[in-house]
Amino acid sequence: MQEETLKDEALSILSFEVENVKRAIKIKVSPAPLGLTSLNGSNRSGKTSALEAVAHAIFGPSTVAKGTQLINDNATQIEGTRGAMTRTKVELTNGTIIERRLTAKNNRTGILEITLPDGSSGTIENIKESLSEIALNPPHIGDMSERERLKYFLKGLNIDISELEAQLKRQTEERQALYVEKERMQKHANDLPFTEGLPTTEILASTVMEELQKAMKENASNETLRNGSTQAQADVVAKTAVVESKHQRMIDLTELLKESETAYEESKTELEASEKSATAAKALSETLVDIPTDALQQKLKNTETMNANIRQNMVKSQKIEDADVERKRWTKKGVEMSETIRAMAEMISSADCPIKSLGVNEDMQLTMDAKAWSGMSGMQKKVAETAIASLYNDNARIVFLDGLECLDSKAQTILDKWAKNRGLQIISTCVGTPQEDDGIVRVVIEDGRNAE
Repeated sequence: MQEETLKDEALSILSFEVENVKRAIKIKVSPAPLGLTSLNGSNRSGKTSALEAVAHAIFGPSTVAKGTQLINDNATQIEGTRGAMTRTKVELTNGTIIERRLTAKNNRTGILEITLPDGSSGTIENIKESLSEIALNPPHIGDMSERERLKYFLKGLNIDISELEAQLKRQTEERQALYVEKERMQKHANDLPFTEGLPTTEILASTVMEELQKAMKENASNETLRNGSTQAQADVVAKTAVVESKHQRMIDLTELLKESETAYEESKTELEASEKSATAAKALSETLVDIPTDALQQKLKNTETMNANIRQNMVKSQKIEDADVERKRWTKKGVEMSETIRAMAEMISSADCPIKSLGVNEDMQLTMDAKAWSGMSGMQKKVAETAIASLYNDNARIVFLDGLECLDSKAQTILDKWAKNRGLQIISTCVGTPQEDDGIVRVVIEDGRNAE
């Protein structure tokens, strides 16, 4: 933690006595003039009651919630209900004595007596400059919301960010509107139908017709080749009959043997040629594959339906692009908001803050050492509460802190050193009994009284 410039030692509480206020029966404390003084004890032992009594004596009824019963049962048992009385006496280092007593009839403001250093009687006006304006009873800013905590901090720094806040509010509303529109457009795009496997542009009927004509032409050529194969087979049959006839004639007509042999040889040669041609034609016909035209004819019929689906696909693709454009606008608006918040943070960081490690992050959260409230240690929170409260009173010297048990012994020692460097007298409460001498003034309270 960064140490601050040492303030001049000034007025502080020399001692205080509390009798019959809530759980405090009779407690007397002489706190350290600078640094930390801790009222230690178990829960419900009267520590906080004593602290509240001193704050009430100095600040008056504004520190006590309406309906709070300050007079305890001990006073009632001693004096009776009508005569029950509390007493809180605070003596300052300059000799001023403040004493406030509460009765059953006057149990909020009570009777206030002030004795000035010269022994004369004074009024509350006499001590405003000497005590009320230098004593702090820091609010529990940890109980505030992030927004309330920040506003309290900024108010103490006298920083006006109303213009930037208005700008941020406008940007937030604009970004919310963009978000709604972005989501609507994205949903609309997602809900549009889309047919897979289609081209990205519409199909022309003339293109399909050309494909169909080409297929039919090739199929007709195939048919011609098939017919040639059939004719060749028929020619083989005819030539076979001729050969057989010639052969028979050769047998029957021996006298015409030579002529028949010549004719036979010629016919046989022709037969062999025909067989080769027929075999080739048959082999070719077996390899021919017709192009199916049913799908093309159906495609031609379905062209308009397919084009309708393609147009739907094109619309969906465009809507997706439009939604992406809107998403980018939404993202850009978020960047603008971050810049506005950064401007606020820079304005705050440049202000005159008593604790330089206090600041604001881009989420507009109060920070200390760059940690948001939820990430601060107990000591950091107590220091932050004290430092922020001191913004409202630059002359602050006396601080009341309740609940110091959230800090371990080492952290309390650091807080004690910090308070001395700041010129502060901190009077606090802490659950538990001190186990070792850590240099901090500690007063143990048991059952509403100073421990023996």
